[in-house]
Amino acid sequence: MRPSTVMSLLILALVAPVSAAMSVSWISGQSPPDSWSIDPPYPGEYTWIEFSGPTDVFPNECVGRLELGGTPGLAINWTMKIIWLFFEGPPPEICPPLWDPVCGLEGSFGPLTVGTWKLWDDRTDSLLIEFEVHPDCSECTVETLPAADVRTTTATLHGKITEDCGQACQYSFRYYKEGDDVAYTSWRGSKTAGESFTEEISGLSPGSLYYVSARARNGFGSCSGAELSFRTLSECFPPCHDDYTAWLSVGKPECWCVERQCHGDADGIAGGGAKTGLYYVGPDDLNVLIGGWLVREPPEGPGIASVPNGICADFAHDIGGSTKTGQYRVGPSDLNILIANWLKKEPPQGPGIGPDCLDCP
Repeated sequence: MRPSTVMSLLILALVAPVSAAMSVSWISGQSPPDSWSIDPPYPGEYTWIEFSGPTDVFPNECVGRLELGGTPGLAINWTMKIIWLFFEGPPPEICPPLWDPVCGLEGSFGPLTVGTWKLWDDRTDSLLIEFEVHPDCSECTVETLPAADVRTTTATLHGKITEDCGQACQYSFRYYKEGDDVAYTSWRGSKTAGESFTEEISGLSPGSLYYVSARARNGFGSCSGAELSFRTLSECFPPCHDDYTAWLSVGKPECWCVERQCHGDADGIAGGGAKTGLYYVGPDDLNVLIGGWLVREPPEGPGIASVPNGICADFAHDIGGSTKTGQYRVGPSDLNILIANWLKKEPPQGPGIGPDCLDCP
């Protein structure tokens, strides 16, 4: 809506570290704003700020000045960080019978210093709106960090808020497989400048190249970080692992890809309960170990491959025995690992077992 008449007033500061230009005018029409507001809602210290707010609907400006006590104007107190909306008298005594309705006030002021500011109605001695002026900032910025814990079908994406313009940010990620459609994670969280964030994604294709960029948004808008790439593993056991050759030699068992297998978790299933505490190493894992205990490899025996899931109890990923008496994959070194982690409760009931068996050096 355009004002029919604009009354602008340049006000010198009451205590003036800087100067500010201010104007206020009537809003034409019969549909006042719902409430007092500023634009932009999160201004910076060098921002020109527009404001608007409702009044009663008056037949014309003259009646508005008559009812409210005078001509609207603005003044500023830099020390108190208050912008005063006042009505300078005297008001008109007689107004023409003209139908040119007005329904509110709008205007602008700024720039303002950093801090908490109030727009105050001097006539009613009431607060119209309170807002923050932040160090000048045009938008948030975010950094995409390298993906971590990349597996065959999962990865953990990483990002960091580098500028928030004084307001916390939500975060998200944009990612896609080369040649496929783009996917997005949901907006979540509340992070400020310097804080990092992560998101685990799944359903990825093994041995595929993916591109990812971190995203952030707040009242200043949205932003994206640089696009980085990562490639999912074509096999569940990472080639960078010290035991990769051993994994190949025993036929690439999937149970070795369980994140706690090297700590005695033969089946990847937690036992116990949420009330008493969960554990990953217990009776079921012991039964697997017993089934493969000291089973000799050919030619002295049938080999661990003859025992269903027997290789899953090879927690140490080594070979015991000797070529003379016979070699075995499951023996004392594996039992020692199982004993060390037997019924070890997961947080908060205990220290838990780290899911680090696939970590590379």
